Amino acid sequence: MRRPSPRPPLAILAALFAEASVTDRPFTCVQADNFLNAQYTVPVGVGTPEQYLSCVMDSGSFELLLSSAECIGCGKHRKFNRSLSATYSSKQPDESITTIFGQGKVVSQPIYDRARVGNLTVGRQSMLLMQENGLRDFGDGAYDGIVGLGVSGLARETDPDLSLLSALGVDSFSICFGQYDNEPGRVEFGTPVSGLDAEYSEFAVLGNDHWHIELSGVAVVAKDGTRTEIGGCSAEEGGCSAIVDSGTSLIAAPKEILNAAGGLLDAIGDVDPNCKGISQLPTIELTLGRGESARVVSLPPELYVANMEVEDEPVTTKLLASHRPGLPHRVDRNATHSVRATSDPFNDFRQRLHAATWHAQLSLAAAADPSTQRASSAGSPRVSEACVALFMDMELQSDQPGKPWILGLPLMRAYKARFDRKARTVGLAKLPLGTKYCTSCDHMTIEPPTAVADFFPAASLTATPLRAKHTVQLALQPQHPQPPQHQHRTHASLASTHPHLRMSMRSLHLPSWAR
Repeated sequence: MRRPSPRPPLAILAALFAEASVTDRPFTCVQADNFLNAQYTVPVGVGTPEQYLSCVMDSGSFELLLSSAECIGCGKHRKFNRSLSATYSSKQPDESITTIFGQGKVVSQPIYDRARVGNLTVGRQSMLLMQENGLRDFGDGAYDGIVGLGVSGLARETDPDLSLLSALGVDSFSICFGQYDNEPGRVEFGTPVSGLDAEYSEFAVLGNDHWHIELSGVAVVAKDGTRTEIGGCSAEEGGCSAIVDSGTSLIAAPKEILNAAGGLLDAIGDVDPNCKGISQLPTIELTLGRGESARVVSLPPELYVANMEVEDEPVTTKLLASHRPGLPHRVDRNATHSVRATSDPFNDFRQRLHAATWHAQLSLAAAADPSTQRASSAGSPRVSEACVALFMDMELQSDQPGKPWILGLPLMRAYKARFDRKARTVGLAKLPLGTKYCTSCDHMTIEPPTAVADFFPAASLTATPLRAKHTVQLALQPQHPQPPQHQHRTHASLASTHPHLRMSMRSLHLPSWAR
């Protein structure tokens, strides 16, 4: 097992690098803009005067990575121009860093400048400015940069520079997203002064690199209460683990558990490609932790099924051809990563999606309804769509015991996730189906379910389910000054009030270590 590299005391580093204008208990809440239900971004102010970029809040990486004016391949995105900032300073000696993300490779240059998220500010923050951008479909995405919110207190493993969270003096942050089509999300840095706003169940973090927790069981519960246990995660079978990652659009599971006969997809059953009867599909239950500390989290079908758009197979294959397995995360630093993918993570998901769109087209052709197949313009590839379960297989290698899963955005629509770097825990608070709590930073409470049936028949469970409860009302501080209101980027073909989540294959975001 790789030993963690020596790390300087964070208190000393904070005094040297962080001039954070925060209180003894820093806190801010920021609304996250929704792009195709696959990417959520928050405005980050950089430099003096502030230049605003829309950034993905990524719990699976560590760096603050931004598009820059000198970047090759950054397209029409907003870019940070260091020459316009009075507080910019270079890093000496000058160096270049190559980072491998799930979407491709980025070559960047480390610098220092002022950074602000909500009402929290750092006077001298380490950040990476993109020089060469090879991220797949970056031009079609909504994000201009990535804010790494990983477990580490450092921005880079072999560098004394602090991560943004450490520089802000923030030990914890929380993330959740709206449950319906085009709804925004909610990101909190720090602990609300008014106290906890939900009952969390806490899970210990495994290792030092990711928000990695133990997963000890998987089950599928039908509407009539029939419970099907899915094999592969028991202690006798070697167990499983799960990385809670806000930078991944889907849920990734080991192929042997997801696709095998009698596996998870078999137990879920057929998802109607035309999105009929979604609410009648079973609920998925994941047991996190083990023994007396185990708790069950549930995903209702409304939150694990989406109407997915995909282009013709030749085009999609070309778009994904650059993905190769097994590359380290930071190639210039010769660092290894504790988790990495060993196969194309979209391969089986793409095939399943194409099969679903084909069946949808057949059924609608019989009804003379061509609405789910179209060409975006003359000469453009044909586009199809179908409802599918938001699970992909991803064969991962990990230095933690058990077969690794990735719990991405679908989990954070069903639960508010709190990441605590000091306590080294991930907390999950259940959100009732239909709540609007995660769509803004307004004064709101998480109310218990009323019209939605309880997904947990108590007599059938050995682990304790997580439940929502009545809570105190938050008194959130206004964010001042407010960032400028940017025009929301959307996809004309998908922007609608469709009752189901609508997504595009091109917009899906992979975890930072997938390749």
